[in-house]
Amino acid sequence: MLSIAADMGEAFDELAGKLVRAGASVFSATELLPSLEQTARTYTRLFMSFSAAFWPVEAYERVKQIVATTSSSTDARRIQRARAALLSHRDWIAADQLRASLRKGWQDLFRDFDVILCPVMPTTALPHDHLPDQDARRIHVDQNEMNYEDQDPWLTIASMSGLPSTVVLIGQCKSGLPIGMQILGPHLADRTTIAFAGLLEREFGGFCPPPLTGWF
Repeated sequence: MLSIAADMGEAFDELAGKLVRAGASVFSATELLPSLEQTARTYTRLFMSFSAAFWPVEAYERVKQIVATTSSSTDARRIQRARAALLSHRDWIAADQLRASLRKGWQDLFRDFDVILCPVMPTTALPHDHLPDQDARRIHVDQNEMNYEDQDPWLTIASMSGLPSTVVLIGQCKSGLPIGMQILGPHLADRTTIAFAGLLEREFGGFCPPPLTGWF
């Protein structure tokens, strides 16, 4: 669920090498990192139940029917989202407590780390998919087909845990599309992530506008 395109991974590895050569301490993994899968699932439960409160009655009843006629063993993303829309107050409280636990995990992590660097999305910019049925929309991460909603997990980290996120350009893929990176910092430490973005630009260069090819 948290795959990224190969050329994006290469861009992150290249940046990590540059940071090490510049004197920074860089770690590719830590046991302190909260579960990203659990973060994405908890976000989905809280977000969908909140959104469903504003749905028309007909739409809500339609989702209730889908859940009622689906086997309890089915764990497809579409069904996860449908079940999340129908959370009881008790289950919402449980999900909110889990959110608090994840936020505590991030607070503990940032006692040892200044920033966390991660993708914004699993791919660079992708063709727009306008299929009316959102569940039928697909993205491709290299040769692997994924559901459209599988873009969400990287976006949920900052939103779910109240972390500042500053996005910077770190390279281009083989087709020339920009590769973005999130700089995550401690709660309310927006100046930290912005300052780190400034340091990256100072040391390694920042955004370069593409050449003008004509006026439109």
